[in-house]
Amino acid sequence: MQNNLKLWRKAKGHTLRALAEHTGNKISTLSSWENGVRAMDLDDLRKLADFYEVHPAALLMTPSEAASKIPVMQQAASIAQSMPEDVAASWLTMGRFATPGTKEE
Repeated sequence: MQNNLKLWRKAKGHTLRALAEHTGNKISTLSSWENGVRAMDLDDLRKLADFYEVHPAALLMTPSEAASKIPVMQQAASIAQSMPEDVAASWLTMGRFATPGTKEE
């Protein structure tokens, strides 16, 4: 994920300084996140996603991956929310079987 954070910042044309001003974090903290030296929490991930105007899950992918996958993920989540819990669980299991290399959990 850390490499993705740097890719997102560069893709959006921002500096570490601008990001620090928006999030209230030190530049050294942000740099440590991007370089994988320091872990970040969910609140920090949300702040970054807000700054980049993307869904937090997008930051787990490269910008190009997220452009195609996030809309599909949001649509799938919307469909699953409208299903009864047992039906949604079955739907997810079918998706796992349809995905090469994915094992049932």
